[in-house]
Amino acid sequence: MAAIAWAGPALEDLRHTYQFIARDSRQYAGMMVRRIRTAVLRLGDFPKRGRVVPEFPEGPYRELLVGPYRVVYRHVD
Repeated sequence: MAAIAWAGPALEDLRHTYQFIARDSRQYAGMMVRRIRTAVLRLGDFPKRGRVVPEFPEGPYRELLVGPYRVVYRHVD
């Protein structure tokens, strides 16, 4: 299992995502944050699950699309 480490700005973005959605529904905000966290946790078992980030085709960056949100992460072999 690969280690997962959240960057500080990523956690802040996740908090802002919750706050944005919670303006309309705290329930849906919680559901979306859980979906994102679950998708990221699965990367521990399948780190190459995401696609290569189009802007950086040669770099170590990959992305997951979770609902309307884009999770960019760095995979190091």
